[in-house]
Amino acid sequence: MAEIFGVIHILQSRMQCQYDGQIIERLQVPLRKLLWTKDVNDTEDPELQNPACSFTEKWRTAVTNALHDRLGLPEHWQKTHLEEEVHAYHFKVEDNVQSDGYPGLSTTYCIHQISFNVVDAQSAGVQCIGLPQGQEFATSEGEFNFTGQFEDSGLPIGTQLNIWTWRRFETMLHQAAQTMPKIADASKPSPPTTLPVPEAREIQNQQLIKRVPMPTLSATALVSWQTKHRSPQKENALNTKLHAAMETEKTNWDKVKGWHRILKTRSTR
Repeated sequence: MAEIFGVIHILQSRMQCQYDGQIIERLQVPLRKLLWTKDVNDTEDPELQNPACSFTEKWRTAVTNALHDRLGLPEHWQKTHLEEEVHAYHFKVEDNVQSDGYPGLSTTYCIHQISFNVVDAQSAGVQCIGLPQGQEFATSEGEFNFTGQFEDSGLPIGTQLNIWTWRRFETMLHQAAQTMPKIADASKPSPPTTLPVPEAREIQNQQLIKRVPMPTLSATALVSWQTKHRSPQKENALNTKLHAAMETEKTNWDKVKGWHRILKTRSTR
């Protein structure tokens, strides 16, 4: 989560371009499956639904790896620019869910949900994730390239391109109130830590490896969506980003009229 123009936003992937050429448009937070560390002999073992399950890697380790694998953010960067919202941690179990990947297979999901705040959205170190203005950006996983989809061999399994976007926190809660847990307000930011120059350069190089240009198909889809949803008020706005951040806010006209009467009275005197 980050504050953009005074409004809390959440980072989500809005488009995933996969190795087989399939393009999926869905809003998805950065996520990763926990890796199994030992075999499971009994699928009814209650230990499998334990938040500290001994059959998988520790979820805190997976959080760090997820932010690195999905967004290309090294551990040093995470410690410097992110602050965990401790009271927002949520663990839930979804049982007897029909699997999307294997139709007809009943599945149990044990889900850890963790929230992080960007310490300082104005810092130069967070420009790699589209801040401070909340710009979209893309990251690649594996050996993704734009020409591989048109070759006979195709792309290696597991490669993927993600288009990331910042969405208003209030809007997301309104649209997904039944599926998202309650998340506490962002706490006050603490001063960012300063890294030695060699480490800072190493982090910057790792971030550049993950950053990729937005593909033509994605750019075309984005322009088409913006054209479709563009309003005359937004086109004429002096600051389109600020307009987008505040467009769902409503004016309290009673308060406005009250101030107008006070100012009018003072000017008359």
